[in-house]
Amino acid sequence: MIASYVAVGDSFSAGIAGQTPWPDLVAGRLSEDSPGIRYANFAAVGVTSHDVAAGQLGPALARRPDLISLICGANDVIESVRPDEAEFARTLAAMFGRIRAEAPDALVVTATYPPVAPAGAGPRTRRRVRDGIRAFNATIHRGSLAHGALCLDWQAHDEVGSQQNFAADGFHPSDRGHRLAAEGFLAAVEGELTPQTTSEVA
Repeated sequence: MIASYVAVGDSFSAGIAGQTPWPDLVAGRLSEDSPGIRYANFAAVGVTSHDVAAGQLGPALARRPDLISLICGANDVIESVRPDEAEFARTLAAMFGRIRAEAPDALVVTATYPPVAPAGAGPRTRRRVRDGIRAFNATIHRGSLAHGALCLDWQAHDEVGSQQNFAADGFHPSDRGHRLAAEGFLAAVEGELTPQTTSEVA
C-alpha cells in the first residue's frame, strides 16, 4: 500500500496551463485504494535537472515518500546548444543516490521522453533537440539500472507517434497524453508492488 507519493521534475510532470498532469491522476487513483495518501507534485515548468536536484528533491524527501517519480532532463537539452550528457548523468546519479540514502525502501520511477521537439523550432534546432533527447534517454536508462529504479520507456510507447497525445506546441503531453501516462505509470507500479507467485514443478 502506498502511503506517500511525490513527483519531481519538469513540465512533463507539472503539466501546462489548464491541464491535470498525470501525477495528479495517479494520486487520485492511488487514493481509491489508500485513503489518506499523502501526495505532492513539486514538478515545475522550465526546470533543468540541476533545478530539480537543488530545489525539489529535498522538500520531496522530507515528506518520507514510499513512491517517487523523478523525470527530468528535457530542459537540459532544450536550453543548451551543446547538451552536456556527462553532466546530466552525474546529476541524475546524485539524485538517485540521495533518494536511496534518505528513502531506501521507496519505489523510484523514472521515464524516457518521446523523441520530439517544439513545433516552432527550425529544422536544425529540432534535429538537435531530438538527438539530445535520445542521448539523454540512454543516460536515464543506464542510471535507472544502476540505482534500481523502474524506468518507463515512453520513447518507445506504441502511441508515441500520435499527435493526439501532444499539446498544440507539439512537445508537451495533451490531456490524452497525460491520461495514457497515468495509466502506464499505474500499471508499472502495480506490477512492482504485486507479489510474484511461482508455480510448483511436478
